Amino acid sequence: MSVVAAAISSVVSSYKIVLLPALMDKEDICDWIRKGGNAKDFSDICGKTNENNLALLQHKTVHDDSSRAWNAPKDLPSIHAPVQDISPEFIPESLKLWVSDIAERMQVPLVCVAVLALTVVGSLIGRKARIYPKKEDDWCEVANLWSMIIMPSGRLKSPIINAVLKPLQELSDQAESMFDAQSKEAEIERAVFEAKIQAAKKEIQKIAISHAQNRDDRLEAAQRDLIQLQQTCEDSRVNAKRYKIHDATVEKIGELLKINTNGLLLVRDELSGWLSSLDRIGREGDREFFLEAWNGKGSYDVDRIARGSLHISALCLSILGGIPPGKIESYVESAISGGAGNDGLLQRFGLMVHADFKKDWRLVDRAPNKQAYERVKNAFFRLDQLDHADHPSEPDAANNKLSFHFDAEAQEIFYEWLTRLETSIRAEENECDAFISHISKYRKLVPALALQFFLLKKVDDPSIGEQIDAQSLAVAIEWSRHLETHARRVYSLALNPQIHAARSLAQKIKQGKITDGARLRDIYRHQWSDLRTRAAVDMAVAVLIEGNWVLVEEIRPTTGAPFEVLRLNPSLQGVSRVHQPNESSENELDGTDRSQVDISGSSVNRVLGLEAIA
Repeated sequence: MSVVAAAISSVVSSYKIVLLPALMDKEDICDWIRKGGNAKDFSDICGKTNENNLALLQHKTVHDDSSRAWNAPKDLPSIHAPVQDISPEFIPESLKLWVSDIAERMQVPLVCVAVLALTVVGSLIGRKARIYPKKEDDWCEVANLWSMIIMPSGRLKSPIINAVLKPLQELSDQAESMFDAQSKEAEIERAVFEAKIQAAKKEIQKIAISHAQNRDDRLEAAQRDLIQLQQTCEDSRVNAKRYKIHDATVEKIGELLKINTNGLLLVRDELSGWLSSLDRIGREGDREFFLEAWNGKGSYDVDRIARGSLHISALCLSILGGIPPGKIESYVESAISGGAGNDGLLQRFGLMVHADFKKDWRLVDRAPNKQAYERVKNAFFRLDQLDHADHPSEPDAANNKLSFHFDAEAQEIFYEWLTRLETSIRAEENECDAFISHISKYRKLVPALALQFFLLKKVDDPSIGEQIDAQSLAVAIEWSRHLETHARRVYSLALNPQIHAARSLAQKIKQGKITDGARLRDIYRHQWSDLRTRAAVDMAVAVLIEGNWVLVEEIRPTTGAPFEVLRLNPSLQGVSRVHQPNESSENELDGTDRSQVDISGSSVNRVLGLEAIA
């Protein structure tokens, strides 16, 4: 690409390296058009691409290393912009001391504990309550949310999850004990009903073969009695109340949701395993199931030849778990490249955080805050016992659910926020479709958080009103702003692809896998992560040139086509030097013209062509 840039330097003042999406290596704009690209899309992409100044191009004939003047290498830009931890003032009062206690004792970011706690709160509220964000519209949302904490291994991800789940586990243990006690009585009661059912069936047989004048009337009455006995026997069945699941098939989750109509919490310590399971052959329908379950308001039908049909009247799942940074990058790459991950599953993790850990670790050895824990446990218990009869002012008569609206002040605040969100989503300068898709899911996130914050106050103080107040909504909006900074970090592969590529290339140089004189085409042939195409390599090289790490040299043999090689700054530590290509591997280089070319950086991911700027 630098050869082309140099060739047009005498007729243009600047150029653009343009990225066209969904192209494989060696494909060009013609392939893009065949895949559905059009002139408007091309114009939009060009408009979003930064210019490169040809004044930065330098041409110089070089015959040995002594004629090169190298400046000191600069530090490369960071892949991830720093993110601040969440302020304790944005954590609900009933959770604040408990969440802060866990974060301090484990020396982990506060936001990592908080998002897990909010996921548990949403699972307890489940479908019992819903919020109508607009005053007159029938659009509603429920409180279930999905959370993901992105942490490297060894950062206490599992202990954090276990600590947050502790009060929920107590509720689960109580439900299990209650089930054990009730199931023994239910077994005896069912045995009695089954005996009555058998007796009723025999009575029907006797009546059917009799010749009494009122046989038909007696037979009809006996059948009604049998049906009533069978229904009563079925109603006497005791089912264990479940709050969470860990590893279950879609079919089993469906059976559990049929019984637990308020919804369930799916806990996966390692979300990477769960995400991988959705890509297995024969489990293609599982992704659709979970995509529907995020909504929390609908129903779902599962039909299998062997297992028959199952109707789930209330499909509602909350999900929490952790994942290492390296694993999430592959799913982000799939989401932004139009692969299987581009179905919106990743974007449904609204409570997704990629936090910075403090470097100044300190030893904390003290007992957990029991008072804070008891307050949380009581709040969880009251949320679990929520009933529409306790809040009669706005019952949802059709669904027998709690129904809430914003008060007048909160309603105006929500309209202002929603207008900004929708305007941003529709803006022409949007950077990345996958990122915008993620932000669009905040239509559910903000109302759901506002509902959670309001109900947490409500269970603490039942005397407060029945409408969601402005303070609950304002805190939810602040959460959305904070979570957007984490989302930008996670989607940085799409938002800052050139930085990813450059740092990947720099790492290969430091490791000695790329040596002085390496051909550019040989680099992308290795198919290293972030360096799989010539476009990605060109983009990475452009950033490293600006950082005084490398230069690109054009080799023009006396016979054969010109080619480009990479020249490394000698001051880089651990950089290997190699001889020029010899005759056995390339054409003879004696007398060849070596043009040292310095090109400026680009903000795109794959080089496909040049747009000349007059």
